[in-house]
Amino acid sequence: MRTPFRVSLLVLCVALVGAIAWGSLELDTAPTEVAVATTPQAPPTRDIADIARPLPAEAPIAPASEANRALAPELAALLARAEAGDSRAACTLGTRLAACAYADFYTDERLESLRREEAHADAGGDRTRADEMARILLRGTTIRSFCDQADASLQNRGFDLMRQAALAGEPEAIVRYANGEALARRAMQPYAFLRMPRFETWRAEAPALIEALQQSGRPEAVLVMLVANDGGSHLSFITPIDPVQDAAYRLLAHHLFGEHEALRRFKAPAGLTPEQQHEAAQRAEAWHREQFSGKRFRLEEHVAALRSPIATELPVGWPEPANSSPACFDGDAEGRP
Repeated sequence: MRTPFRVSLLVLCVALVGAIAWGSLELDTAPTEVAVATTPQAPPTRDIADIARPLPAEAPIAPASEANRALAPELAALLARAEAGDSRAACTLGTRLAACAYADFYTDERLESLRREEAHADAGGDRTRADEMARILLRGTTIRSFCDQADASLQNRGFDLMRQAALAGEPEAIVRYANGEALARRAMQPYAFLRMPRFETWRAEAPALIEALQQSGRPEAVLVMLVANDGGSHLSFITPIDPVQDAAYRLLAHHLFGEHEALRRFKAPAGLTPEQQHEAAQRAEAWHREQFSGKRFRLEEHVAALRSPIATELPVGWPEPANSSPACFDGDAEGRP
């Protein structure tokens, strides 16, 4: 079992269990010329219904008709669409509810402090700082505005809604669900989910969903595995340590995205024998050929689902997304981009 690190909003901590020596594996700097893929790939073709596992019962959730009575009209409409089977609406609502784990961090006092910092930086001519504070303030007020409307009963459904969208084949929901984005219900209790029955359901489904995503030619799946192999997500908890597999994923990312600066932090495991290096290279080439048709992709077009809704405050390590349509968190009230 890998030990992931989680970046807290108040502190940055790295939890290490065991000592793994990481070195570097030389990558081919002259990959075969391939066309850059600019059109979205199809969602997973594998029958995802075969991946789904029974969802254990936890605390009772109020019936929708009762829980929805006090909801704002837009939120009620979004929930109604999700409950009617709209997977994009389920992704939007599930992602926003997952972000509510951080709502307590954006207290009224902190939001006011951000406003003062923005004004002070603006008055002093520091536009970079003022813009940064404005982005954080906007995201904080957005999360608070949404989460203040969603009571605990609805917030507790975030996991179910994101899972619904993932099992319906929504690629972004698959990435967010597999990364465990909806597992933590409170930012300051990031590992409480380990004691919850739904952790077992997630543990059974997440790897298979990412495998299906990769087999369908979605490069986001490779980025998910890079992070998991590096100990940087909840998926790291359940990802077996396999140095050859790790090296293969790093080589595959190189084939898919080239020498991108954002990928340099992922170091290949040290100590591989020449035979293991050859095996990793063959595996990466086979994946690239069979699952991605030898295509090259722009990294910026495939990172939106890997960025948290609070990415404005965290060093996420990914470039700004270049998507023409917004991610689930920023979808409109009808659950459409």
